[in-house]
Amino acid sequence: GTRYGGTVSTNSSTQSPQMKASLHTTIRAHVGEVRTCYQAGLKRNPALEGRVLVLFRIDPMGDVVHAQAQSSTLGDQGVESCILAAVRR
Repeated sequence: GTRYGGTVSTNSSTQSPQMKASLHTTIRAHVGEVRTCYQAGLKRNPALEGRVLVLFRIDPMGDVVHAQAQSSTLGDQGVESCILAAVRR
């Protein structure tokens, strides 16, 4: 089956529990949108597979203020662009 996952790393070990909760809430809010992007790509190319690494910065209010694709093995710019747009929402 398809696996959706990721790793979260931060640049500060002194984040408050509230900030960490905000970070995880923000990430969970976008998982469905990212899945929709991938599923749309699968309709065009049933053999689509790969990994997209997205770096993003979240402000203290939980809003994504920056997102960029660091690397991708997906080979589908449409899906990659859709994923970035979903993360930025």
